[in-house]
Amino acid sequence: MGRFSVLIVDDQREVARLVRVGLEETLGQALEVRDVPSGEEALLELSLRPADLLIVDLGLPGLGGRELISKVHQAHPHTRFLVLTGWDEGSARRAVRNLPVQEVLLKPVNIETLVDAVREALGLPAGEADAEATDEGALSYEESRQRLADLLAEAREQAAVDAVLLLDDEGRILLRSPGPLPPDLMEDLRRPLVYLHSAGLDLARTLRQPLPEHLFFFQGPTRTYGLSSVAPYYMLLWIRAHTADQAPLTAQAEAIRRTVAGVREILERMGILDSAHAGALDQAREAEPHAAEMALEPEALAQDAEETVDLEADDQVAALLESLGEWNPDQAGVDPDAFWQEAASAKDTDLLHTNADALSYEEARRLGLVPDDSAPPDA
Repeated sequence: MGRFSVLIVDDQREVARLVRVGLEETLGQALEVRDVPSGEEALLELSLRPADLLIVDLGLPGLGGRELISKVHQAHPHTRFLVLTGWDEGSARRAVRNLPVQEVLLKPVNIETLVDAVREALGLPAGEADAEATDEGALSYEESRQRLADLLAEAREQAAVDAVLLLDDEGRILLRSPGPLPPDLMEDLRRPLVYLHSAGLDLARTLRQPLPEHLFFFQGPTRTYGLSSVAPYYMLLWIRAHTADQAPLTAQAEAIRRTVAGVREILERMGILDSAHAGALDQAREAEPHAAEMALEPEALAQDAEETVDLEADDQVAALLESLGEWNPDQAGVDPDAFWQEAASAKDTDLLHTNADALSYEEARRLGLVPDDSAPPDA
Protein backbone atom coordinates (compact mmCIF):
# COMPACT_ATOMS: atom_id res chain seq x y z
CA MET A 1 0.00 0.00 0.00
CA GLY A 2 1.48 3.35 -1.03
CA ARG A 3 1.76 6.15 1.47
CA PHE A 4 -0.67 9.06 1.34
CA SER A 5 0.75 12.43 0.31
CA VAL A 6 -0.10 15.39 2.56
CA LEU A 7 0.72 19.01 1.69
CA ILE A 8 0.61 21.71 4.39
CA VAL A 9 0.06 25.25 3.08
CA ASP A 10 0.76 27.83 5.79
CA ASP A 11 2.86 31.00 5.71
CA GLN A 12 3.49 30.61 9.45
CA ARG A 13 6.51 28.37 9.06
CA GLU A 14 6.56 27.47 12.74
CA VAL A 15 3.01 26.14 12.49
CA ALA A 16 3.74 24.25 9.27
CA ARG A 17 6.80 22.57 10.68
CA LEU A 18 5.04 21.79 13.93
CA VAL A 19 2.16 20.12 12.09
CA ARG A 20 4.53 18.29 9.77
CA VAL A 21 6.62 16.80 12.57
CA GLY A 22 3.51 15.89 14.54
CA LEU A 23 2.04 13.96 11.61
CA GLU A 24 5.34 12.29 10.77
CA GLU A 25 5.79 11.13 14.37
CA THR A 26 2.27 9.72 14.67
CA LEU A 27 1.43 8.57 11.11
CA GLY A 28 4.85 8.35 9.51
CA GLN A 29 4.29 4.86 8.12
CA ALA A 30 1.14 5.94 6.29
CA LEU A 31 1.97 9.52 5.24
CA GLU A 32 4.51 11.50 3.25
CA VAL A 33 4.26 15.11 4.44
CA ARG A 34 5.40 18.26 2.60
CA ASP A 35 4.87 21.95 3.36
CA VAL A 36 4.95 25.22 1.40
CA PRO A 37 4.43 28.81 2.60
CA SER A 38 2.05 30.15 -0.07
CA GLY A 39 -0.86 29.22 -2.30
CA GLU A 40 1.16 29.95 -5.42
CA GLU A 41 3.88 27.51 -4.39
CA ALA A 42 1.22 24.95 -3.51
CA LEU A 43 -0.09 25.09 -7.10
CA LEU A 44 3.44 24.65 -8.43
CA GLU A 45 4.12 21.75 -6.07
CA LEU A 46 0.86 20.04 -6.98
CA SER A 47 1.53 20.43 -10.70
CA LEU A 48 4.64 18.31 -10.13
CA ARG A 49 3.05 15.83 -7.75
CA PRO A 50 -0.61 15.83 -6.64
CA ALA A 51 -1.47 15.33 -2.98
CA ASP A 52 -4.14 13.22 -1.31
CA LEU A 53 -4.77 15.82 1.41
CA LEU A 54 -4.15 19.57 1.74
CA ILE A 55 -4.04 21.24 5.16
CA VAL A 56 -4.68 24.87 4.29
CA ASP A 57 -4.51 28.15 6.20
CA LEU A 58 -7.28 30.52 5.08
CA GLY A 59 -5.31 33.73 5.67
CA LEU A 60 -2.56 33.14 3.12
CA PRO A 61 -1.03 36.24 1.51
CA GLY A 62 -1.55 36.53 -2.24
CA LEU A 63 -3.58 33.53 -3.40
CA GLY A 64 -5.82 32.98 -0.39
CA GLY A 65 -6.83 29.69 1.15
CA ARG A 66 -10.39 29.71 -0.22
CA GLU A 67 -9.31 30.35 -3.80
CA LEU A 68 -6.52 27.77 -3.48
CA ILE A 69 -8.96 25.08 -2.38
CA SER A 70 -11.31 25.86 -5.27
CA LYS A 71 -8.50 25.79 -7.87
CA VAL A 72 -7.00 22.55 -6.55
CA HIS A 73 -10.39 20.84 -6.39
CA GLN A 74 -11.06 21.66 -10.02
CA ALA A 75 -7.65 20.37 -11.13
CA HIS A 76 -7.44 17.40 -8.71
CA PRO A 77 -10.94 16.21 -7.69
CA HIS A 78 -9.45 13.38 -5.62
CA THR A 79 -7.71 15.76 -3.21
CA ARG A 80 -9.27 16.22 0.22
CA PHE A 81 -8.98 19.35 2.36
CA LEU A 82 -8.60 20.31 6.00
CA VAL A 83 -8.54 23.96 7.07
CA LEU A 84 -6.23 25.01 9.91
CA THR A 85 -6.73 28.70 10.61
CA GLY A 86 -6.41 31.48 13.15
CA TRP A 87 -9.76 32.97 12.10
CA ASP A 88 -12.67 32.68 14.49
CA GLU A 89 -14.76 29.59 13.92
CA GLY A 90 -17.86 31.33 12.58
CA SER A 91 -15.94 33.30 9.95
CA ALA A 92 -13.90 30.26 8.92
CA ARG A 93 -16.93 28.01 8.44
CA ARG A 94 -18.81 30.68 6.48
CA ALA A 95 -15.79 31.18 4.23
CA VAL A 96 -15.63 27.49 3.24
CA ARG A 97 -19.31 26.55 3.38
CA ASN A 98 -19.48 25.87 -0.40
CA LEU A 99 -16.04 24.27 -0.64
CA PRO A 100 -15.23 20.53 -0.31
CA VAL A 101 -13.58 20.88 3.11
CA GLN A 102 -13.57 17.84 5.41
CA GLU A 103 -13.07 19.76 8.64
CA VAL A 104 -12.21 23.24 9.98
CA LEU A 105 -9.62 23.28 12.77
CA LEU A 106 -8.65 26.37 14.76
CA LYS A 107 -5.17 27.40 15.83
CA PRO A 108 -3.79 26.40 18.22
CA VAL A 109 -4.90 22.82 17.63
CA ASN A 110 -4.14 19.80 19.75
CA ILE A 111 -1.99 17.34 17.79
CA GLU A 112 -4.29 14.44 18.69
CA THR A 113 -7.26 16.37 17.29
CA LEU A 114 -5.35 17.09 14.09
CA VAL A 115 -4.23 13.47 13.71
CA ASP A 116 -7.81 12.25 14.18
CA ALA A 117 -9.00 14.69 11.49
CA VAL A 118 -6.28 13.50 9.10
CA ARG A 119 -7.17 9.87 9.76
CA GLU A 120 -10.84 10.51 9.04
CA ALA A 121 -10.15 12.60 5.91
CA LEU A 122 -7.94 9.89 4.40
CA GLY A 123 -9.92 6.90 5.67
CA LEU A 124 -7.04 5.62 7.77
CA PRO A 125 -8.02 3.10 10.45
CA ALA A 126 -7.79 4.05 14.11
CA GLY A 127 -5.42 2.06 16.29
CA GLU A 128 -1.66 1.94 16.34
CA ALA A 129 0.26 5.07 15.32
CA ASP A 130 1.81 3.43 12.28
CA ALA A 131 -1.38 1.75 11.03
CA GLU A 132 -1.95 1.89 7.29
CA ALA A 133 -5.14 1.65 5.27
CA THR A 134 -6.37 -1.89 4.82
CA ASP A 135 -6.78 -3.42 1.39
CA GLU A 136 -10.48 -2.56 1.54
CA GLY A 137 -9.89 0.99 2.80
CA ALA A 138 -8.84 4.25 1.22
CA LEU A 139 -6.28 4.41 -1.58
CA SER A 140 -3.47 6.92 -2.01
CA TYR A 141 -3.11 8.84 -5.26
CA GLU A 142 -0.04 6.85 -6.35
CA GLU A 143 -1.67 3.51 -5.53
CA SER A 144 -4.85 4.57 -7.32
CA ARG A 145 -2.99 5.54 -10.49
CA GLN A 146 -1.30 2.17 -10.61
CA ARG A 147 -4.55 0.29 -10.09
CA LEU A 148 -6.31 2.37 -12.72
CA ALA A 149 -3.47 1.79 -15.21
CA ASP A 150 -3.69 -1.96 -14.62
CA LEU A 151 -7.48 -1.86 -14.97
CA LEU A 152 -7.30 0.01 -18.31
CA ALA A 153 -4.76 -2.47 -19.67
CA GLU A 154 -7.03 -5.35 -18.66
CA ALA A 155 -10.08 -3.58 -20.16
CA ARG A 156 -8.30 -3.23 -23.50
CA GLU A 157 -7.73 -6.97 -23.65
CA GLN A 158 -11.25 -7.88 -22.53
CA ALA A 159 -12.98 -5.60 -25.04
CA ALA A 160 -10.51 -6.38 -27.86
CA VAL A 161 -9.95 -2.69 -28.65
CA ASP A 162 -6.90 -0.65 -29.63
CA ALA A 163 -6.90 1.60 -26.57
CA VAL A 164 -8.93 2.60 -23.49
CA LEU A 165 -8.55 6.17 -22.20
CA LEU A 166 -9.53 7.78 -18.91
CA LEU A 167 -10.44 11.42 -19.61
CA ASP A 168 -11.35 14.34 -17.39
CA ASP A 169 -14.45 16.49 -17.94
CA GLU A 170 -12.50 18.75 -20.32
CA GLY A 171 -11.47 15.86 -22.57
CA ARG A 172 -7.85 15.67 -21.41
CA ILE A 173 -6.20 12.26 -21.19
CA LEU A 174 -5.43 11.33 -17.58
CA LEU A 175 -4.45 7.70 -18.12
CA ARG A 176 -4.48 5.32 -21.09
CA SER A 177 -3.94 1.65 -21.75
CA PRO A 178 -1.11 0.46 -23.99
CA GLY A 179 -1.99 0.51 -27.66
CA PRO A 180 -1.77 2.67 -30.79
CA LEU A 181 -3.26 6.15 -30.67
CA PRO A 182 -2.85 8.80 -33.41
CA PRO A 183 -1.24 11.89 -31.85
CA ASP A 184 -3.85 14.35 -33.15
CA LEU A 185 -6.91 12.18 -32.47
CA MET A 186 -8.07 13.96 -29.30
CA GLU A 187 -7.76 17.42 -30.84
CA ASP A 188 -10.74 16.62 -33.06
CA LEU A 189 -12.69 14.58 -30.52
CA ARG A 190 -12.28 16.69 -27.37
CA ARG A 191 -15.17 19.14 -27.83
CA PRO A 192 -17.84 16.62 -28.92
CA LEU A 193 -16.78 14.21 -26.16
CA VAL A 194 -17.12 16.94 -23.52
CA TYR A 195 -20.55 17.78 -24.94
CA LEU A 196 -21.69 14.14 -24.77
CA HIS A 197 -20.33 13.81 -21.23
CA SER A 198 -22.17 16.93 -20.09
CA ALA A 199 -25.37 15.78 -21.77
CA GLY A 200 -25.07 12.40 -20.05
CA LEU A 201 -24.71 14.06 -16.65
CA ASP A 202 -27.79 16.17 -17.34
CA LEU A 203 -29.64 13.00 -18.31
CA ALA A 204 -28.58 11.27 -15.08
CA ARG A 205 -29.74 14.27 -13.07
CA THR A 206 -33.11 14.26 -14.84
CA LEU A 207 -33.50 10.53 -14.12
CA ARG A 208 -32.41 11.13 -10.50
CA GLN A 209 -29.46 8.79 -10.87
CA PRO A 210 -26.58 9.40 -8.44
CA LEU A 211 -24.18 8.29 -11.21
CA PRO A 212 -24.72 8.17 -14.99
CA GLU A 213 -25.54 4.73 -16.42
CA HIS A 214 -25.47 5.36 -20.18
CA LEU A 215 -23.16 4.29 -23.01
CA PHE A 216 -22.53 6.11 -26.29
CA PHE A 217 -21.35 4.25 -29.40
CA PHE A 218 -20.41 6.05 -32.61
CA GLN A 219 -18.53 5.22 -35.78
CA GLY A 220 -16.07 7.26 -37.81
CA PRO A 221 -14.47 6.60 -41.21
CA THR A 222 -11.70 4.41 -39.80
CA ARG A 223 -12.54 3.80 -36.12
CA THR A 224 -15.38 2.91 -33.78
CA TYR A 225 -15.72 4.55 -30.37
CA GLY A 226 -17.48 3.83 -27.09
CA LEU A 227 -17.95 6.49 -24.39
CA SER A 228 -19.12 6.12 -20.81
CA SER A 229 -19.41 8.85 -18.17
CA VAL A 230 -17.95 7.39 -14.98
CA ALA A 231 -18.52 10.31 -12.60
CA PRO A 232 -18.96 14.09 -12.81
CA TYR A 233 -15.26 14.65 -13.54
CA TYR A 234 -14.35 11.45 -15.42
CA MET A 235 -15.23 9.49 -18.55
CA LEU A 236 -13.88 6.42 -20.34
CA LEU A 237 -13.29 6.16 -24.09
CA TRP A 238 -12.81 2.91 -26.03
CA ILE A 239 -11.18 3.10 -29.47
CA ARG A 240 -11.05 0.37 -32.12
CA ALA A 241 -9.95 0.47 -35.75
CA HIS A 242 -12.37 -1.02 -38.24
CA THR A 243 -11.76 -4.69 -39.02
CA ALA A 244 -13.82 -7.13 -41.04
CA ASP A 245 -13.59 -10.11 -38.69
CA GLN A 246 -14.61 -8.54 -35.35
CA ALA A 247 -17.98 -8.25 -33.69
CA PRO A 248 -19.28 -4.68 -33.30
CA LEU A 249 -18.11 -2.73 -30.27
CA THR A 250 -21.66 -2.70 -28.95
CA ALA A 251 -21.25 -6.42 -28.27
CA GLN A 252 -18.72 -5.44 -25.58
CA ALA A 253 -21.25 -3.43 -23.58
CA GLU A 254 -21.09 -5.79 -20.59
CA ALA A 255 -17.27 -5.71 -20.50
CA ILE A 256 -17.42 -1.92 -20.69
CA ARG A 257 -19.84 -1.77 -17.77
CA ARG A 258 -17.54 -3.98 -15.68
CA THR A 259 -14.66 -1.63 -16.36
CA VAL A 260 -16.78 1.38 -15.40
CA ALA A 261 -17.67 -0.38 -12.12
CA GLY A 262 -13.99 -1.09 -11.46
CA VAL A 263 -12.98 2.52 -12.07
CA ARG A 264 -15.79 3.71 -9.81
CA GLU A 265 -14.64 1.40 -7.04
CA ILE A 266 -11.18 2.97 -7.17
CA LEU A 267 -12.61 6.50 -7.28
CA GLU A 268 -14.82 5.58 -4.33
CA ARG A 269 -11.79 4.57 -2.30
CA MET A 270 -10.13 7.86 -3.25
CA GLY A 271 -13.14 9.73 -1.83
CA ILE A 272 -14.18 11.22 -5.18
CA LEU A 273 -17.67 9.71 -5.37
CA ASP A 274 -18.86 10.78 -1.92
CA SER A 275 -21.07 13.64 -3.13
CA ALA A 276 -22.44 11.64 -6.06
CA HIS A 277 -23.51 8.73 -3.85
CA ALA A 278 -25.18 11.25 -1.54
CA GLY A 279 -27.35 12.29 -4.50
CA ALA A 280 -25.51 15.60 -5.02
CA LEU A 281 -24.59 15.31 -8.70
CA ASP A 282 -25.67 18.90 -9.29
CA GLN A 283 -23.49 20.29 -6.53
CA ALA A 284 -20.50 18.22 -7.56
CA ARG A 285 -20.65 19.73 -11.02
CA GLU A 286 -21.74 23.28 -10.28
CA ALA A 287 -21.15 24.44 -6.73
CA GLU A 288 -17.42 24.21 -6.12
CA PRO A 289 -16.01 25.91 -9.26
CA HIS A 290 -17.82 29.14 -8.36
CA ALA A 291 -17.18 29.07 -4.63
CA ALA A 292 -14.10 31.30 -4.89
CA GLU A 293 -16.29 34.12 -6.23
CA MET A 294 -18.16 34.47 -2.91
CA ALA A 295 -17.50 37.60 -0.88
CA LEU A 296 -15.60 37.17 2.38
CA GLU A 297 -17.26 38.08 5.62
CA PRO A 298 -15.98 41.43 7.02
CA GLU A 299 -14.64 39.84 10.19
CA ALA A 300 -12.72 37.31 8.14
CA LEU A 301 -11.00 40.06 6.19
CA ALA A 302 -9.82 41.58 9.45
CA GLN A 303 -7.79 38.51 10.38
CA ASP A 304 -4.02 38.97 10.44
CA ALA A 305 -2.20 36.67 7.99
CA GLU A 306 1.32 38.08 8.05
CA GLU A 307 3.09 36.04 10.72
CA THR A 308 5.82 33.68 9.54
CA VAL A 309 8.56 31.88 11.43
CA ASP A 310 11.84 30.19 10.80
CA LEU A 311 12.76 27.35 13.15
CA GLU A 312 16.37 26.24 13.16
CA ALA A 313 16.61 23.08 15.27
CA ASP A 314 14.59 19.89 15.68
CA ASP A 315 14.78 20.11 19.47
CA GLN A 316 12.83 23.37 19.25
CA VAL A 317 10.13 21.59 17.28
CA ALA A 318 10.03 18.84 19.89
CA ALA A 319 9.63 21.43 22.64
CA LEU A 320 6.74 23.06 20.81
CA LEU A 321 5.13 19.68 20.18
CA GLU A 322 5.24 19.05 23.89
CA SER A 323 3.67 22.45 24.54
CA LEU A 324 0.99 21.81 21.94
CA GLY A 325 0.16 18.43 23.42
CA GLU A 326 -0.57 20.10 26.76
CA TRP A 327 -2.80 22.77 25.23
CA ASN A 328 -6.55 22.54 25.69
CA PRO A 329 -8.15 23.65 22.41
CA ASP A 330 -11.42 24.39 24.19
CA GLN A 331 -9.83 26.94 26.50
CA ALA A 332 -11.51 30.30 25.85
CA GLY A 333 -10.09 33.81 25.85
CA VAL A 334 -6.64 32.99 24.44
CA ASP A 335 -5.50 34.53 21.17
CA PRO A 336 -4.04 31.79 18.90
CA ASP A 337 -1.26 34.00 17.55
CA ALA A 338 -0.32 34.96 21.09
CA PHE A 339 -0.07 31.26 21.93
CA TRP A 340 2.36 30.55 19.10
CA GLN A 341 4.39 33.68 19.99
CA GLU A 342 4.63 32.66 23.63
CA ALA A 343 5.50 29.05 22.77
CA ALA A 344 8.35 30.13 20.51
CA SER A 345 9.66 32.99 22.66
CA ALA A 346 11.10 30.49 25.15
CA LYS A 347 13.31 29.27 22.31
CA ASP A 348 14.29 32.78 21.13
CA THR A 349 12.32 32.38 17.90
CA ASP A 350 10.93 35.51 16.24
CA LEU A 351 7.48 34.67 14.90
CA LEU A 352 7.22 38.00 13.10
CA HIS A 353 10.30 37.38 10.99
CA THR A 354 9.42 37.66 7.31
CA ASN A 355 10.11 34.45 5.42
CA ALA A 356 12.36 35.27 2.48
CA ASP A 357 11.80 31.83 0.96
CA ALA A 358 8.11 32.42 0.25
CA LEU A 359 7.10 33.07 -3.31
CA SER A 360 5.28 36.41 -3.51
CA TYR A 361 2.05 36.89 -5.42
CA GLU A 362 3.70 39.26 -7.90
CA GLU A 363 6.56 36.80 -8.51
CA ALA A 364 4.06 33.98 -9.05
CA ARG A 365 2.14 36.14 -11.53
CA ARG A 366 5.32 36.84 -13.49
CA LEU A 367 6.03 33.10 -13.56
CA GLY A 368 2.57 32.49 -15.01
CA LEU A 369 1.19 30.62 -11.97
CA VAL A 370 -1.76 33.03 -11.72
CA PRO A 371 -3.45 35.21 -14.35
CA ASP A 372 -2.11 38.75 -14.80
CA ASP A 373 -5.53 40.30 -14.25
CA SER A 374 -6.42 38.29 -11.14
CA ALA A 375 -6.50 39.84 -7.71
CA PRO A 376 -5.91 38.01 -4.44
CA PRO A 377 -9.34 37.65 -2.81
CA ASP A 378 -8.01 36.81 0.67
CA ALA A 379 -5.22 39.40 0.90
